[in-house]
Amino acid sequence: METASTQLKLTGKQRKQDREKSDVKQTLSLSSSVTKVKEYTIPGVFSVYHISLGKSGRLWVSDGDGNLVQTDLQGNQLQKLETNGGSEGYHKVTQDGDLIYTDRYNKVINRITPDNTITEFIEAGDWEPISLHSSHINGDILVGMQTDEEAKVTRYNKAGTEIQNIQKDNKGQELYDLPHYITENINGDVCVSDFTKHAVVVVDKSGQYRFSYTGQGSGFISFGICTDELCHILVCDTNSETVHLLDQDVPPAFTAGQYNKEDVAKLLGIITFPNTKPENRKIKPMESASTQLKPTGKQRKQGREKSDVKHRLSLSSSVTKVRKYTVPGVDYVFHISLGKSGRIWVSDHIGYLVQTELQGNQLQKTKTSGQDEGYHTVTQDGDLIYTDRLNKVINRITPGNTITEFIKTGDWEPYIIHSSHINGDILVGMVTNGEAKVTNYNKIGTEIQNIQRDNKGQDLYSTGPHYITENINGDVCVSDFNKHAVVVVDKSGQHRFSYTGQRSRLDPYGICTDVLGHILVCDNISETVHLLDQDGQFLSLHSHHNKGYIVPVVCVWMMRTISGWDNSPTQ
Repeated sequence: METASTQLKLTGKQRKQDREKSDVKQTLSLSSSVTKVKEYTIPGVFSVYHISLGKSGRLWVSDGDGNLVQTDLQGNQLQKLETNGGSEGYHKVTQDGDLIYTDRYNKVINRITPDNTITEFIEAGDWEPISLHSSHINGDILVGMQTDEEAKVTRYNKAGTEIQNIQKDNKGQELYDLPHYITENINGDVCVSDFTKHAVVVVDKSGQYRFSYTGQGSGFISFGICTDELCHILVCDTNSETVHLLDQDVPPAFTAGQYNKEDVAKLLGIITFPNTKPENRKIKPMESASTQLKPTGKQRKQGREKSDVKHRLSLSSSVTKVRKYTVPGVDYVFHISLGKSGRIWVSDHIGYLVQTELQGNQLQKTKTSGQDEGYHTVTQDGDLIYTDRLNKVINRITPGNTITEFIKTGDWEPYIIHSSHINGDILVGMVTNGEAKVTNYNKIGTEIQNIQRDNKGQDLYSTGPHYITENINGDVCVSDFNKHAVVVVDKSGQHRFSYTGQRSRLDPYGICTDVLGHILVCDNISETVHLLDQDGQFLSLHSHHNKGYIVPVVCVWMMRTISGWDNSPTQ
C-alpha cells in the first residue's frame, strides 16, 4: 500500500512572508525496498491465496482448499465457509459491501450480505466462473470463466446484468487459457493473471487487447495481481518467489527479481503452524445458495492436508519514500488530487492549480481562489472539481479541459471538498458569517445532507475547516485548523469523536485514511504525521526531523487494495 505525504518548506501562516519568492520543486519518491505495514493472524485457513477487504477493515481470506474466512482487525474469526474455490482470486467485496464468490461446480456466483444472508446472484450458464473482481470505478463485476476448451472474461453491471464478453483478440486468437486472478487498473484496463498461459494479459475497457507480460527469463508462473493509484501492475510469481512491478504499458518499472524471497516474506507474511485447529462457524444458507462444499486444490493438497496456517502481515513504524515527482508551476504543495492514468493535480497556497503526468511534464495550469487547503478532488467520473470561494461555486474540469460551473453554494463559501470512493458523493466544507458546515451532494450535484451541529446543538466545526476526507466505514473526517482538531462524524452526521493531538497543541493540515480505516493527519506545529485508528485512538507518530527544514502538510492515500506496500507517510 502506498501513502504519499508531501513535505514542504516553511509552511504555516507565520512563515508566509519568507516563502513568497521561493521557487520550490516538490517531490515524491519511489522506494525499491519492501516494508511490512500490518500484521494479522488468520485462523481457519491452511494458507492464504486471496484477500478481499470488507468495510470497517474486516478481511475475507481464502486458502487453496476452499476455506473462506472472515476476520476482524484483531484476528478474531467472525465466520467461516467451505466453498469449492481453490488457489485463485474467487471472491471480492462489492461497492455495496457484499461479498461475492464463485461456485464453479454449480456455475453460479453467490452473494453474502453484511447480515450473513447467502443468495445466488448470477448464473453463468455453461461456463465455470473461476475468478472475479468488483470495479472500484463503477461497481461493474468482472468474472474470469472457462469451459472445457475456452476461457473468457465477462463483465456484469452491479445488478448482475451481463454487458460485455472478452474472449479473443482482433486476430481471432484466444486471449485466455485459465484466468486465475483478475483486477482492473485505474485507466479501465482489465488485467488477468493467467496461470496456464504463464502471462499477465491486459485488455482495455472496450476489450481490445493491449499487451501480455510473460516475465523476465523463463519459468514465469503468475498468481495474485493488483494495481495501484499510479497505474502500476503488481503480480506474484510463484516460480521465482518474487513480485513483478510493471507500469501500465510494460516493460516493467523494475526488473523482475527486485523483490527476492525474503522481501516477499515481508510483503506477504510469515507462515507459522499452530497445534490446534480453529473451530468452524457455519452459516445457514438460503435455498438458492450452495455452500458447505468439498474443498478443491488437488495438485497441492498432499503438502498441506495437516497444516493449519496463521498468515501474517505486519505494521512498520518506519517511513519509506515510495515515489518521486517533480512538480513545476507551484511554489509549494498544499494539496494533491489523483487523476486517472496516474496524472496528478497539485495546488499551492496562492491559487495555482497544476496538472502533471508521471514524468513531471506540466499538462495545464489554472489560477483559482484556493489557498492552503484541500480545495480540489477528482470524481469517480475522472473530472476535477474545485471550490471557488469568491464566487461561491464549485467548478468542474472535464478530461477534455472544459471548465464549467457545477454547484452553486448560495450564501456559503466552499472551502474544502472530497469525492467519495464509496458512492461518488461529494463532501464540501463551507463557511459563512462565523458558521461552518459540511454539505453532502450526490454525484450529479444535488444536495442531500448538511452536517453542522452535534446532538447537544454545539457547532461541530470552526471557521477553519482545512481538509476533508472519508473513511472506509463512511465516517466524514475534517481537519479543522482553527479548532486544532480532527472532527469525525459518522455517515448520518452524528459526532463520533474529536482528536486534538498528544499533549501539545495540534495544527492539523492534510488528512487521509487507508484501507484499514486508519486516519493520518499532518500536524504543522510538531512537523509530524499522527496515525489514528478509526475510533480516534492514537497509534503512532511519524517524525520528519533531521531531514532538512521540511514540514508535512499533504497526505494522500495512493492505493486502495491490500498488497503489503508501505502505508506510512513519505517525503
